[in-house]
Amino acid sequence: FSAALLGVPSSKLSAAVYEYKSEGEGGDPGQEQQGQEGEMQVKNNEVKPTTPVSVAPSQHTIEVNESSNLYYNMIERKDINIFNQARGTQGICEGFNSDVEQGLHSNAVAVQREKHGVNELPALEKVTICGLIIEGLKDRIMQILIVAAVVSIIIGMTVPDRTGHVNRATGWTEGTAILVSVTVVVLITAINDYKKAKKFEAMSAEHQKKQVDVVRDAKKVAVDVSELVVGDVLWVRAGMQLPADGVLIKGQDLKCDESAVTGETDIMKKSTKTDPFLISGTAVTEGRGTILIINVGVNSFAGKLAMGVRGTPADTPLQVKLGWLAGMIGKIGLTAALLLFVVLTIKSIAGTPADTPLQVKLGWLAGMIGKIGLTAALLLFVVLTIKSIVLSATDPEEYPWSAVEYLRYFVVAVTLVVVAIPEGLPLAVTIALAYSMREMMKDNCLVRVLASCETMGGTNTICSDKTGTLTTNSMTVVQGWLAEDHFVFDGYGVDGGAGAAVTKSGATDAEFHSKREDVDFLCEVLALGSTCEELEADGETVWVGGNKTEHGLINFVKRIGRDYQAIRKPYDSRTWRIYPFSSVNSSARRIYPFSSVKKRMTAIVRKDGKWLMLVKGASEMVLEDCNSVHSRTGAMVMDDECRAAMMQTIQQMADQGNRTIGIAYAETKDLGDFPDEEPTYQMTMLAIAGIQDPIRQEVPAAVRNCFQAGISVRMVTGDNKNTAVAIAKKCGILSPEKAVEEGEVMEGAQFRAMAMEDPDKLISLIPKLRVLARSSPTDKLVLVACLMHEGDIVAVTGDGTNDAPALKMADVGFAMKTGTDVAVGASDMVLMDDNFSTVVQAATWGRTVNDNIRKFLQFQLTVNTAGVLLTVIGAIISEHNEEPLKPVQLLWLNLIMDTFAALSLATERPASNCLTKKGTGPISRAAPLISYRMWTFILGHALFQLAVLLVLMQLGHVLFDVRGCVRENVPSDLSDIKEVTDPWGVPRCFGGLEHGTVLFNTFIFMQLFNELNARKLHGEVNIFEGMHRSRILLVILVVCILFQFCAVQFFGIFMKTTPLNARQWGMCVGIAAAELLVGLIVNLINTHMVPTWKPKSAEDNKKGLDDKKRALILEAKANAGMKPGVPEASDVHSQHSNPSQPRRLSRRDSAVQAFTEQHPTPANPPSAWLRVS
Repeated sequence: FSAALLGVPSSKLSAAVYEYKSEGEGGDPGQEQQGQEGEMQVKNNEVKPTTPVSVAPSQHTIEVNESSNLYYNMIERKDINIFNQARGTQGICEGFNSDVEQGLHSNAVAVQREKHGVNELPALEKVTICGLIIEGLKDRIMQILIVAAVVSIIIGMTVPDRTGHVNRATGWTEGTAILVSVTVVVLITAINDYKKAKKFEAMSAEHQKKQVDVVRDAKKVAVDVSELVVGDVLWVRAGMQLPADGVLIKGQDLKCDESAVTGETDIMKKSTKTDPFLISGTAVTEGRGTILIINVGVNSFAGKLAMGVRGTPADTPLQVKLGWLAGMIGKIGLTAALLLFVVLTIKSIAGTPADTPLQVKLGWLAGMIGKIGLTAALLLFVVLTIKSIVLSATDPEEYPWSAVEYLRYFVVAVTLVVVAIPEGLPLAVTIALAYSMREMMKDNCLVRVLASCETMGGTNTICSDKTGTLTTNSMTVVQGWLAEDHFVFDGYGVDGGAGAAVTKSGATDAEFHSKREDVDFLCEVLALGSTCEELEADGETVWVGGNKTEHGLINFVKRIGRDYQAIRKPYDSRTWRIYPFSSVNSSARRIYPFSSVKKRMTAIVRKDGKWLMLVKGASEMVLEDCNSVHSRTGAMVMDDECRAAMMQTIQQMADQGNRTIGIAYAETKDLGDFPDEEPTYQMTMLAIAGIQDPIRQEVPAAVRNCFQAGISVRMVTGDNKNTAVAIAKKCGILSPEKAVEEGEVMEGAQFRAMAMEDPDKLISLIPKLRVLARSSPTDKLVLVACLMHEGDIVAVTGDGTNDAPALKMADVGFAMKTGTDVAVGASDMVLMDDNFSTVVQAATWGRTVNDNIRKFLQFQLTVNTAGVLLTVIGAIISEHNEEPLKPVQLLWLNLIMDTFAALSLATERPASNCLTKKGTGPISRAAPLISYRMWTFILGHALFQLAVLLVLMQLGHVLFDVRGCVRENVPSDLSDIKEVTDPWGVPRCFGGLEHGTVLFNTFIFMQLFNELNARKLHGEVNIFEGMHRSRILLVILVVCILFQFCAVQFFGIFMKTTPLNARQWGMCVGIAAAELLVGLIVNLINTHMVPTWKPKSAEDNKKGLDDKKRALILEAKANAGMKPGVPEASDVHSQHSNPSQPRRLSRRDSAVQAFTEQHPTPANPPSAWLRVS
């Protein structure tokens, strides 16, 4: 038990003494005393007994020789027992050789830094351009392309052509072009990542540049937060974020907001008796004081959490699919190339084949392509080799052995590989992500992890905070009651009743039916009853002192045109301006802090020779202490009817999601000095303010768009259930008209209990869950884990240190710009405006990025399929195994379908109905990268192009009136070029340069027209819709057309073309334009005949989950008491595996399984079990 309590190994515990002795509570009643229930000497962070002697029966005997985790555990658990056993702050301070008054000696600073570390986290590996380039070159597609490029260059520069010469002038061009493409992709990615990393480093450095005041050598000195060491005495004040763990020395009204690490929304008052713990990453909201630093850097609470969320990011769903596709395409391309080589060799064995054998080969090849894609090409090189060996063996004089023939077949195979590999795919992905990242920054979303852009496209669940994300994070008075009259501010969705005075949105003057004197008196009560004020800091206006409710009430005073500082001025002395956090402000005014018992805050001021007691607090409790009400004519006695009417007003405001604040006053004679304790008088109710953190105006529309887009929105908040439900209904997360159904709303306690006692029921209710109230960050983590385990792609918002695990585990984590450094560091994106609508905008861009990548993919695979089929079939039907398109022409084709297509199709901006468009929705993690409709597009257009090109290969010389053969110095017995006579007796040139130019020109224009078809993914008939979003596409089409014209007419020597006449140009463009008609037919087929992909079962949605994410999910569920299970296989195509074969477990999975079998989950697991599990 002692080992578990102290967090140290049991072997380090031995018999000794903790001597307990009772201490009386004496001293100045105005000062807090350090409770010392027992004594335990602490030196150098080691706990030692004060009296290591014989032990009385009533004493505990424990000695701790080493306890490096002792103070961390004390802070983490807020364990007052450890604190008291260490003799409080004084004992801990002595153990660090420090002094609570004089601080550390300057000579001890270096010693403490050496022993306990520095107050900064280890620097992440510095991002360099070279490192990012090397990382980019590790991509599988990049490696395939580099190998193909090198092979292409070697062959082009060493293998002779048919004339026996090595064409070194152009032999390098194709491979070099591939290397240029690789270089462009890698450089763009590296530079983009480098800029992104530097931008984040600058933002982090700005956050970390903070000066704090410490006491050293009995002097107050300013040091950087990184210079803090264990044992330092640190001054803290309102508005400060704690840079390290500490314990309280002394303070005045010191309060902290610990919601960032604990999830508790209540402001925590610090006391040496009950709660002396100050946790790194939390914020001081009120008061001032000094604390003793006990943990810094990686040993602090925030430091350990920050180090825990560091790690290599998991692959996104699209990256997993692209990686699998890249491998498959590389294998298929190589297979097709080898098969072509084999087929051409076999064809040479039998000489010039007859029609029937050719038809058999084409039929066999077409069947294989239809069934297994292009894998039939695997035997190409083998068959060509067999052909050469057989011919050389049977007729060595006619077919002498020659190494050049093998190399020529290999060149054809390599050309086919180059055509098959989608070298433009990484460029398209890079351009799409980089472009979206730049545009999202304009929408106030800083992208830290580039791949998260596309992940947002598949997001089907958003778990959002309430405060600051769905709401403005600014408590605002939206309605109220003052001296029998109601008032309301328009635009907040509240109703003040039939007779209420309404202030329109944007109006400069507030409307009241109450008398001006009553309005002025209300402002006076609010201004004098508060300690907060606005100050300028670093060019920004910040609140100092008070809480958000006080800020909202003072803003109300400002909004109705009153100056709260001018109201306070006559009552505030110089003392207030020097020490604004003291309880007693001046001789004319005293503020009594908020009492959690009375639920109110009180001030007393001297006015006109009297005491005026001003009270504000929970309206029901303030009303109980009132015996009169301020009416239009002055104070009047409050009878039962009047009290009931007041309660009804309070309830009506509360039902609209307001926190109701009662404002009252009492007058009495001047009794001299203000009392130390708040006096009690019967009061007069002056006003009731309905205050709320109003929802952002754009949120309801954004939530509505999410639901229409198939994205579920869940609100996770620390607020109470009623407030959470009211806000959720205003946002549209819950239906305003319908009653809340079972499972739609849960509280954190119910959620945690169900997770431990009935996890199956919890899993069944989570799909219905819309609001999780009174929740902690741990609840959010478990909710995210359960959603992801069921196959959802989840986005999460968070701003606190304890939100970091959920941000890290989620598919996309959104941190607030105003969030803690740890939360920002764990996130994928940062909301610069803390606005939920920015999350929805990110989803819009994510959906667009996914669509743009798929548009490019269906376009490129169409070209790949048509190009590979044309090369294979064209070479087979060629008399001398010649490929239809020359390598330099394939290079231009690759340039069009890779670089230009990537640039044009990957940069289309989102449509206004991107999320709500019919037929679209979140892309499931298990959904195939290429949908059924995309396959219809690819095969339909590829077959059409192939059919047209094969017709042109056989009849193009007739249709285009090609005359006069140009042989390019190739011997006639090695060339397909020949003079033929058409059926009308006209001599034509078959296979000549002009014939090849017609074929090449038509093929290129087919791709340009098909690029327009590729803009639509979901069967839309009008392919020209939204062209204004694709201006880059229009520019690129014009550039390609101009270059193609020049290539044909003027660059004939380099491009292996000859000029065409006007008639031939018209026929090329006209035939190619038929692609638009084919596109219309394909879209109609897709719309009416091709189904969209749907998971066959719930288990399908769980496929494709990354192993790193799966491990985090398993850990989160185990820590919540949900029985850990062995994770399923995460292979993206695991459905093809044999279910009868047991999956081999990783070492981690085996360990989890063994632990689960040996340590079943207890009914109420202690924290130690959860930590071990």
